[in-house]
Amino acid sequence: MDNRLFPIWIALGLVLLSTQSSADTNLLEIKKVSVAVLVGETGEAEDGIIRARLDEKVSLFAVVEARIQGKTVFISQAPALKLSGRRVPKKRLRRPEAMTGLDLKLRWAKVQPVGESYSNTEGGFHWDKIQYCEKTLGPWGDDWSRLADGHPIPGSGYADVNDGAGTMAFKISVQHNDKVFNSPGSETRYRGGIADHVTRVAFRRSDDFLGYLSELFNTPYIWGSAGVPPKVHQAERLIGSDCADFIVYGARRAGKKIRYKASYHIPESARGIARAVGVDAKGQFIDGNKRPLRIGPKSIQVGDVLLFPRHVGALTEDLPPLGILDIHDKMIHTYWAPPRVQPIEDTAYAESKVQVLRYDFD
Repeated sequence: MDNRLFPIWIALGLVLLSTQSSADTNLLEIKKVSVAVLVGETGEAEDGIIRARLDEKVSLFAVVEARIQGKTVFISQAPALKLSGRRVPKKRLRRPEAMTGLDLKLRWAKVQPVGESYSNTEGGFHWDKIQYCEKTLGPWGDDWSRLADGHPIPGSGYADVNDGAGTMAFKISVQHNDKVFNSPGSETRYRGGIADHVTRVAFRRSDDFLGYLSELFNTPYIWGSAGVPPKVHQAERLIGSDCADFIVYGARRAGKKIRYKASYHIPESARGIARAVGVDAKGQFIDGNKRPLRIGPKSIQVGDVLLFPRHVGALTEDLPPLGILDIHDKMIHTYWAPPRVQPIEDTAYAESKVQVLRYDFD
């Protein structure tokens, strides 16, 4: 062969390969789309229920499962994938930017509850249907990945006061040949809430009891929240909780092997620290001898459980006057409203007796 013709043959080969690749993508048949989450910089992106700390990078990846000329492929920018608990073979992964002629448009959305409270018990036990809203995150485009965050949807009724801590679900829509394919969203249900395969991320503030409780921000109060075994409980699945299940969720996440039960069962797994019979004129919780309950290294501490009559929360901050448990101190709880941190004086328990308990974690 004339060596002068060699570059021409290379160019013709590249054109043929490009044409073949374009033909392949023209025959693309979409089977399913989903959202996968990667916590950190490396590893496998997964769908379903994901948990992360606020200081960790959390990336969302669109995944398009399709068939091209009889072969199943997964189109995504994720470095590796695990879908429904199964690893996707590397040979099946295709990066969208490497596929010639791939004509897909994508649009991201958040999926979030609306309504502060629900009841599974009114009129007899049932799975109360939680309402959700979806908010698109910009126009159609070619963003195959984006960073996740837990900030609630503006106008949803959920205040953006938790610095991004809490649960948020995500959805991807993919447009191809005038058809739109959606990952599971608000329409995909299980026991009153969204199903487990609606991908969601729970952002927590820290790796301790109070930090794990913050994963349930952006979820509603559900009187009589339920689910057996514990792994399908509504709290465990980040759907919502009542006051007792909220506290038990945090304890379970911190390592306590306990089951979801009513608030009066909490002393069965938590150690008693102090007890107040009421509140004095200064707003201080006092014991039977009318002495104020102390906060300090050898007494009540931030993170202790506050068990009121038919309600429970956890102490988050000692406010002035320091060293005394009083109604100005803050607690985290859920009471006919999504979980929140607020002064005790702003709750219905500002004049209540209280038992202070502590979970001992290994």
